[in-house]
Order: sequence, then structure tokens, then C-alpha cells
Amino acid sequence: MRLTLDTLLLTVAEVIRNCGCEDGCPSCVGPAIPASAMTDLDSAVRGRIPNKQAAQFLLDTLLKRTRNR
Repeated sequence: MRLTLDTLLLTVAEVIRNCGCEDGCPSCVGPAIPASAMTDLDSAVRGRIPNKQAAQFLLDTLLKRTRNR
């Protein structure tokens, strides 16, 4: 099976949409601490979980663009 960008984006959007959390969690939008923050003790993103609504918005925008090609 060949995985296309559209299929990948749709799958990720479904994972986020079906997650039971309200704001975002490591299961749907990613880990709270990105790998780059592990070595940077002063990182402003340390301990912040990515936003679920923002992730869904970005995916929806990307999906619209891939369909308009």
C-alpha cells in the first residue's frame, strides 16, 4: 500500500478528532517536551503540550491545499 500525503493527513486528523482529551495530549498532538528542549534548559517550550485546536486547524488547511492541486 502506498501512503499518500492526503491519506497521512486524513489519518492524523482522525487520531486528533477521536482523542478523548480536550486541549491536546501526547497521544494526539505530540509529546510535551520536544527533543530539542531536552538539551536546552532555558527553552520556552519546555513542558508545554501542543494545542489540539491549532493542530486540527493546520491539518484542515493542509488538506484543503492538497485537494486543490
